[in-house]
Formats: sequence, structure tokens, C-alpha cells
Amino acid sequence: MTWHPHDIETEQALLGAVLMQNAVFGVVSEIVNTDHFYEPIHKVIWQTCVDLITLGKLATPQTIKPFIPEDIDLGGVKLREYIARLAAASVSITQAPHFAKIVRELYDKRIIGETALEMAPRPEGSAAELAAFVVERMDEVIAANVSHGWRAVTMAQSVIGAIDAAASAYQNEGKMVGLSYGLSEIDQKTLGAQRGNLIVLAGRPGMGKTALAVCIARNLGIAGHKVLFYSAEMVDVELTQRMITDQMYDEGRMFYSLLRSGRFREKEFERIRDAGEYLATLPIRIEQQPQLTLAQLGTRARQMKSRGGLDALFVDHIGLMKASGRYAGNKVNETGEITGGLKALAKELDIPIFALAQIVRGVDAREDKRPALSDLRNSGDIEQDADTVILLYRESYYLARKEPPAGSAEFLIWEKEMEDCAYRLDAEIAKQRSGPTASVKLLCDIGCNAIRNWRGDFV
Repeated sequence: MTWHPHDIETEQALLGAVLMQNAVFGVVSEIVNTDHFYEPIHKVIWQTCVDLITLGKLATPQTIKPFIPEDIDLGGVKLREYIARLAAASVSITQAPHFAKIVRELYDKRIIGETALEMAPRPEGSAAELAAFVVERMDEVIAANVSHGWRAVTMAQSVIGAIDAAASAYQNEGKMVGLSYGLSEIDQKTLGAQRGNLIVLAGRPGMGKTALAVCIARNLGIAGHKVLFYSAEMVDVELTQRMITDQMYDEGRMFYSLLRSGRFREKEFERIRDAGEYLATLPIRIEQQPQLTLAQLGTRARQMKSRGGLDALFVDHIGLMKASGRYAGNKVNETGEITGGLKALAKELDIPIFALAQIVRGVDAREDKRPALSDLRNSGDIEQDADTVILLYRESYYLARKEPPAGSAEFLIWEKEMEDCAYRLDAEIAKQRSGPTASVKLLCDIGCNAIRNWRGDFV
């Protein structure tokens, strides 16, 4: 049994409105597109209107006829007569959005029905796979409808918003306008993590991407902000152990490796427990399902936002998210789909999204190993979609791999160089849509998974 909800008369009225007054197209084109029409001839007519109006030409009952095949099946009605029917059924420009929403709503219902039918012949799939399939399809419907909330505004409306923002910034004396990273140097250079922004933290493995993300997430939680942290690489226990050593750091170093292995004294266990009990009070939720799709992540984020609130989302990392399958293994396009979707989700939920990204392996073979924007893996879309890109570099990571023989003259030089950079993390703000680029020096005790403001008394 098939289920195809549709309303031919509503589609006719909407098409007639566009043909009689092309200004209607600008009002409804953000609500419906060619795929949303049920009747095949209506798809053809709508697309013809799109093509003509996009070229700056009129789409009228007369001008569209040459572009529609004469032999198209209209149930015995001549093309001229059918187009005349559309013109007679047209509604006003004020009524058209209502008709467009009905067309779109019926299309969404057809998608839901088709999803149910597609599940029926899939006995070989697991329950989890079937559920994931349904979640992804349904989330596409939800996301598409949420996007209708974005509307053009007049310059007068926009000016009011801009002046209000300027007044708030003035009253704030040029200080934070976004959420604090908890790292003063980055806050000063960025004015905080702005809502609606996609912030990319990028670097080679071992540069401290996850450490920085954990540090920022913990700082946000301490400030009372609600955080969702998606980790495709680590389970919740591993991630929380890193957060515990970060939390313990200011009162005494605890190496992450010792915490994991259990090689610590009983007195230190008390500190571990105290840090864990404090972290348990923070409004941070960890999502750890591997190969999560963007649609599934969006569903979880929307649920958290609607039920208890959500202020920031972390994704570790972009390369391990599962693309929709639309681009069938084309990594560049898949990455673009994910980063574009994350940016749209940030705007929709009005939160900053922090996404971790890998730098290409070729950097390791260069003399100068500091990364640049062009080194982002599948960089075009990441660089384009991100509002802020912070590139991470730890010179000590590479220098440690060049250790000369102990006691040699070279070793003494190397040892001094290591002392100078052992705890330094260079964070290059290589892109900032609303501000200048800048370099920030941070303290990074990678063995303790701790990142702090730079100071000289940490050894």
C-alpha cells in the first residue's frame, strides 16, 4: 500500500500566482522547489519559471509554452487550456506563502511515508541500522523546515540590530561579546566564541587539538554554559580522564598516563576523586557514537537545546563524521557537506560549534612545519565555511624526535632549545571573519592534557 498525500488544486493555485505575478516567486522560492511538487507537469512548469526568472525574463502563460513539450500527458487536456486553468486558479501574493507551505508540508509527509515503505524490505539490517536510517531521513525534514525561519530583513530592521550590538559592545568596554574560551589571550584576540559561528581547531596529530577542545569545554562548563561534546575517537571514560587531569593541574600535576595505568599514590587518588566529583556537577554531555552522521548529530543537539538548553557543541573530529552518501567517497565534497552542515547548525541553534580538523601529512616533510590554511585536509570548504580557524603547532613535538647523542655539543644546544619550547603551544588565528589574524602563545603541558594562559614559571 502506498501513501502519497498531495493537493493538485493547491499546486495549480501556486503556479498560477507565479505566472500572473512574477513577484510571487521571490516570496515563495525559499519555501518550495521543483522536487516539492507532486504532479509531473507542475514540476516542469515550476522549473521553467525558475529558469526564465533567473535569467531576468518574464514567466507568463505565453512565455512558458515554448519550453514545455506539446506531447506531455495532461489527461486529454491541451497544454494551452491547462495553462489557462492555472492562471484562473491563481491566488494573491499575500496568500501565496500559505499555499507554498501546504505544498511543502505534503512533500514532507510523502518523504515520511516513503521512509516507512523503504524500511519494510530491509529484514537483513539490524534494529540500530534501521533506526539510524529513519533518524537521518526525519532529521532532513526537520532541518529543512527549521531553515524556513530565516527570513530577509529590511535595512531599517538590520540597522536597529547593528546599533544594539554596537551599544552592547560599548557598554562592555570592548571586552567579551561571545562565550569566553577561558584563555585570556584568545579571548582578547577574538572577543570570545560568537554564537552562530563555526570555529575550527586544526593541526597535525600530537599538536594538542583534543587537549585544547577539552580545556575550552571544561571552561565553558565551569562558567555555567551547557556543552555537548561529540567524540568519534574516544569513549566517555577516556575523555573524562583527560578532563580530570586538566582539572587537577593548577593544584599539582597528574600525568594522564599515570591516571590511566593506576600508577599513583592513595593520596593522589583523593585528588582524582575530588576533581571528578566537581566535574560531575558541570553541564557537559558526551556523545560517543562512532561514525555519527551530521543529521544524527543535529537531532541530538536539537533535543538537548529544546529540553535543557545548549550553549556550545564540540566535534572531534570532522574527518571521522559520516557523510550522507550523496558524494560516494569523494572526500572533498563529503567534507564540504559536513562543514557546511555544521555552519548551518550553528546558525540554526544560535551557538558556537567547535570542530577539530586534521592538517595534511605533507607538513611533516617540510623544513618549516608550521601549518597554513592551505594545509587543511580537503581545505577549500573548511576554510570557506569556518568563521574562525585556529592552527595549532608545538615545536617540541618535532624537536623531541631530533634528540642527538647525550653528552655531545649538539645535545647541549638541543637541550636548551627544548627548555625554551617544551611547554609552548602556538595558536595561530589564521582566519577570523569578524576580526584580524593573530598569534597566541599558550602553555601546553601535553602529558597532563592541560592548556593555560602562557606564563614563565611552570617548570
